[in-house]
Amino acid sequence: MWEKIVQFFNPLMTRNNKICLKLQGGLGNQMFQYAAAKNISLLTNTPLVLDISSFSDDPLSRKYRLSIFKIGEKIEKKPGIENDFKYRYNDDTSINFDAKFFNTRKNTYLSGYFQNEQYFSRISETIKNIFSFSSEVHKDFKKLHSLILNSESVCILFRRCDYTAIPKYKSFHETCNADYYYTAIKKILQCIPHPIFFCFSDDPQWVEDNINIRHPMHIIDWKNLSPEDADYTQLYLISCCKHHILANSSFAWWGAWLSPHTKQQIYVPSLWYRQPEYQHINPSLKTWNKIDVDLYGHDNYSTLGNL
Repeated sequence: MWEKIVQFFNPLMTRNNKICLKLQGGLGNQMFQYAAAKNISLLTNTPLVLDISSFSDDPLSRKYRLSIFKIGEKIEKKPGIENDFKYRYNDDTSINFDAKFFNTRKNTYLSGYFQNEQYFSRISETIKNIFSFSSEVHKDFKKLHSLILNSESVCILFRRCDYTAIPKYKSFHETCNADYYYTAIKKILQCIPHPIFFCFSDDPQWVEDNINIRHPMHIIDWKNLSPEDADYTQLYLISCCKHHILANSSFAWWGAWLSPHTKQQIYVPSLWYRQPEYQHINPSLKTWNKIDVDLYGHDNYSTLGNL
């Protein structure tokens, strides 16, 4: 994963005293990447630079989204900036935690996903402060926000679009099936009095068409918001919920992790990744409740109406 690059024709390489992070993917991915790099920046007392050039040709048209937070680092858009750095740490092809990451020094270009709290647990309070929200919520969601804060609110997150429509992602991330949600909701009903369910999804119309629970339920429809407002509003409202039933999604992970509720019940799928070689890896915290997932379980979501 470590590579020392020798290019004598580039004088910047020998005097660069920064660490540069390649940002890629959606907001949840970007948050993991930034948190890990921020930890290294503080450990080495080295300025951090954010390379956002990958979004110029992202296959899913994703954009830099960390601008919704209090990010103070310099932004770089120049293609090929990685060539200005003497060292490279590349973790794009691995999802295992790598303790060698902490050997990062100045003059390094970082690339990876870093989806494990161990990469930044030392500075968790700093990260929570950076990824904090204002008390304001979009005007269209003020009533829902108030209801979430003043009830036994339960977030249910359904990840659909790219996991079901794009073969590359479908083969890597299994969509949580009806069996998982049935079990998680049943456990919530056993321990939480008078819950109100708030459904978040990248496909709210699918939730409207397929999910029916015999308890108070609200679907968060963000389609009329700008992409930036949609990211901010959903993540903020997820974090405000008192309990969580998560999909295997980095966006969902951050919503639960940022929640200030110390007594929350969090349910996650035992399988985060589909491939057999990765099924032992799960970024969930030890205090979160894992529910066994059968990759071949049924998708008859009408059974949720029996709860």
